[in-house]
Amino acid sequence: MRSGYESPLRVGDELKLTDIQLQSGTLTMMLASGVRLELVTPVEATFESNMRLRLVAGCLSANLGENGKGFTVVTDAGEVVDLGTEIGIEAGRSGESRVAVFSGSVEFHPAMRSNSGEFVTLTEGEALRFSARGGHERWQQISLAADRTGLTGIPSSGVVREVDDNLHDGELRRFYGVVRGGMKPGALAFTDKENPVWTSMPGEPFPSWLEGADLIRTYYRVSYFKRFELSLVLNGPADVYLLVAPNEVPDWLQSQFEPTGTRLHTGPWHREISNHPDAESGPDGIYMTFEVWKKSVGKGELKLGPPPDRKPAGMHSTMYGVAVKAKEQP
Repeated sequence: MRSGYESPLRVGDELKLTDIQLQSGTLTMMLASGVRLELVTPVEATFESNMRLRLVAGCLSANLGENGKGFTVVTDAGEVVDLGTEIGIEAGRSGESRVAVFSGSVEFHPAMRSNSGEFVTLTEGEALRFSARGGHERWQQISLAADRTGLTGIPSSGVVREVDDNLHDGELRRFYGVVRGGMKPGALAFTDKENPVWTSMPGEPFPSWLEGADLIRTYYRVSYFKRFELSLVLNGPADVYLLVAPNEVPDWLQSQFEPTGTRLHTGPWHREISNHPDAESGPDGIYMTFEVWKKSVGKGELKLGPPPDRKPAGMHSTMYGVAVKAKEQP
């Protein structure tokens, strides 16, 4: 780090807001406003005030806390005004910026339209790529950390190389979160639902053969698109696991995958889902049961069909979860 902080920093050190250059490691800081930042190397940034950071290049995750509304990150592509509460931002020297919203919402004010007053609003589970020359497109696949909500700053190097679908940018802005080795008790299930996590069934252990798989956090609202097709590109042979509500198993899954006989819980869910046949009330909220289905595949592309097409009356169908575990090479 520049500006007088050449020696290693320790937890609890107080820093004067200044220019920051990190070549290795990460730096987590709490600002006087209550905003919590994690900077991932390599990163170059400058604080213009305690509520305004210019990100020249690099990656950061921000949690606004209770009093950080309005914290602004400036990049060559424009300004991100955080309206709360958790976001991730990447900026490149090429002039492109990427913004993902984990919870709450942000406003992005493009640099090319700074005088027009036009801006783009992103909400929970949405992500876009912005160019300094103007325009934007969907940011579809994001590498997330396994132990928190935030960006890793580097592409996933696990068995999952690419995640893609056949929906156009104009139809949605949702993203897939790829978490290397992220399947474990308490892992977040979706990118546009803040609370539901994967857990074992009550009184049962979490399946050891599933723990440590690469987790793909799908987005729940994709269940509205019935022509949907999800494509995975894998770096090597793997077992692919799909987690599906028992009353909503689609025909294409039954013909391609085998049931493992294992079930998981996911929750807590919102109250409106309490009438779902796979939902039940627990001491800390409503949980749904999901069956685990398995398919062994080789290196290359695997295409998956649309979300469950047998939905309960009066409710929309539930998006499936995906976990991929590499096979051990002989």
